[in-house]
Amino acid sequence: MRSKIINFIYWIAVVVVMGLILSSCNSGQWLVQSYREVLPTVVLVRGDRIDDSTNEICNVGTGFFIAPKYVLTVDHVANIIAEGTIELQLLNGQLIPAKKIAVDRFNDLALLQIDPNDVKTIKISKLNLNTYPQVGETVFIIGSPNSFYGTLTKGILSRGTLKRNAFNWYWDCEVYFTDAITEAGNSGSPVFNVRSEIVGIVTGYYAKFSVVIPSYSIRAFLKEHNSY
Repeated sequence: MRSKIINFIYWIAVVVVMGLILSSCNSGQWLVQSYREVLPTVVLVRGDRIDDSTNEICNVGTGFFIAPKYVLTVDHVANIIAEGTIELQLLNGQLIPAKKIAVDRFNDLALLQIDPNDVKTIKISKLNLNTYPQVGETVFIIGSPNSFYGTLTKGILSRGTLKRNAFNWYWDCEVYFTDAITEAGNSGSPVFNVRSEIVGIVTGYYAKFSVVIPSYSIRAFLKEHNSY
C-alpha cells in the first residue's frame, strides 16, 4: 500500500513538473509572438536638434502608430526637434516625414501626423484606453535606446506621483513606474501587457526605474484633440 502511495505521489510530481515546463515554453513563445506583433508599430523619431549647431540629423526618441496617420510620442522628444525636420524610421528602415500637430506639456505627450500614402503598410498598436494599467502586472517595453532600434525589456508595474520640478522635470501628474530597463532614446516607447495591449508610454527614467504615462492620460489627450 505504501509503495502505491509513493508511486502515486511520484507521478503527480511528474505531471506538475511537466506542466510547469510546458507553461514556461508557451510563455516564451507568447513573448516571441507579442514582440513580432508590436514591433512593426514602433518608430524611431529623429530630426535636427534645436540645440545642435551642426544641424545634423540625429536620433532623438521613440514613438508608435495609434492610427494610420498618427504617431504618439512624448513632448520632450518632439520639442527638441526643429520644426519641419521630424522624420520617422520604420522597421524596414524607411524614413518618412512627420509634423507635430498637438502637444500636452503637462503630461509630456505629443501627437505626430504623417501622410499614410508615404507608407505601404502600417500596423496599428492595441492602445488600451478603457482599462487602467494594473499595479503588479508584467509589462514590456520596445524602444530605441541609444539608437538601437527594437530592444525589448520586461518589468513589473508600480505607481506614483511626480511633482513639478522633481528631478528637474517640468510637469506634475500621476505616473506609473516599472523596473523594465530603459535608456536615452526610449522616451516615447510603448509599454504593453501580456495581452499585447499598449497600457502606457515611457516618458523617462530615474535611478533604476522607467517612468510611464498611463493609457488613461493618453486617452484624455487624444480626446481633447479629437484625434482618436
